[in-house]
Order: sequence, then structure tokens, then C-alpha cells
Amino acid sequence: MEDNKEFQKNFYNSYLKPYEGRLHHTFIIMPFARRKYYSELTMITFNRCRELLSCKDMNLKKFLDLIDKVNFVIKSSIDPKTGKKIPRKAWVFYITANPLNDRQALFMHQESINRAIKEMVLGSTNIPFKAISNYKTSLHKSPYREVVKLDIDTKDPKLIQSLKSLFIENNIKIRYAVESRAGYHVLVPCGQDMKNLYLFAKKIKEEAKGSDPWLTIEGVSQSPHVVIPGICQSDDWLVKQSDFFDECL
Repeated sequence: MEDNKEFQKNFYNSYLKPYEGRLHHTFIIMPFARRKYYSELTMITFNRCRELLSCKDMNLKKFLDLIDKVNFVIKSSIDPKTGKKIPRKAWVFYITANPLNDRQALFMHQESINRAIKEMVLGSTNIPFKAISNYKTSLHKSPYREVVKLDIDTKDPKLIQSLKSLFIENNIKIRYAVESRAGYHVLVPCGQDMKNLYLFAKKIKEEAKGSDPWLTIEGVSQSPHVVIPGICQSDDWLVKQSDFFDECL
């Protein structure tokens, strides 16, 4: 199975394009290798890189080029514990659901540098300061409040329909929906009355009785990320935009 450029283009035009030209807005693209797709991986998940997509000069070509770059990088990725090459089927690509405030992240990063310098001068630590990694971590902690993510870990038609019905009954609009191998990622704009949605998710969690619920809500502060359509997930699924929730757009 191969990646689908048209799906990638549609995702960009539908979800990312409105952010073109915005200052201090940045998305992060992240490839993760997961043991659930490749049983020989020694870690549950493994991240190879985090690529920044600045909205200031963002366009479709730059987005597609960055996807190609990530694909190239992971080709040479190895399991750090075994030294074995990680196959393509192990990987899935994510992007931050919300743009990140790179100006706020820079201030946060500078504060971290100052603390690290102080600690090194005082001799309380000799651990090297990883500046680039720290900056990207600061970005993750600086999201704009645009959407929350619903992580749906089922494809049971009755359960999915119950969620869709709740959207319609409570006039809850969605921004975008992606169908993954195991379920859906649904992005819901902030600023709506979502009280009943949170109560719905709470009830599902209680009914799960300690097991993983089929629906969880990831708030803005959790820096949610969404699978990128047009990218292969495992060796038997192509991530794609879902039209199931179109009535709620």
C-alpha cells in the first residue's frame, strides 16, 4: 500500500490552508513507530523526529515536501536497543491539532536556557542542554485554543451513531474528522457549549470500569495531535478524511 498525495492535498486545503500567512503560528509533524504495528519494536512508541511547519510562509508545496522529508528520514531509522531497521509499516504520521504559538514558546525556551546556565554555573548539574529539543517541547506547551480532539477507538456503527446524534441534538459543530485504522479522530472547535459532550464521555469512561473507553476527549492543554490523511498506517490501512460526521460541519 502506498501513500496518497491527493488525500494529503485535501487535508492541507481543508484544515491547514486557513492558517497560511499567520504570524507566530506553527504546526509540528511527528512520525511515530508503534509496537502495535511492528511487534519486534522494543518500545511501545518511538519518535524519530519533529518537523516544524511555520504558517508564516506555509503553502501546499512546503507541506508536501515536509511529508516527503519525514518519509526519507524514517527510512534509515533503527531501533536504538537492537540496532535493527524499523520497517515503514511500523510508522504513522501525526500533526498537532492546534497551531502553536512560537513567540510564546521562544520566551519559555529562553527562560529554560537561563535556568540551565545558572545550574551549570553553580555546578548543580553537568547535563548538556539540548536547545533544539527544548524549544520544540516549549512549542508543545504553547498551543492556540482552536480545537479539542475526540479520540474514538471503535468503528461500531451504533456507538459512532450515538456520538453523531449527540452532536446534532446539541448543535455541536466539528472542524474535521479523520478515519484511522482503529477508529476516528474528530476535531471540535472550542467556544461551543460542550457540556453534554463531556458528560457523555464521562459516562462512557465510567461504564468502561477501568478498561480503555471507546471515547476520550483531549483538551487544548494536552497538545492533541491527529493522524495525517494520505499516509499509510501499518501495511493495511490508508488514513483518510471521514465523511461520516459531515452533517456536523
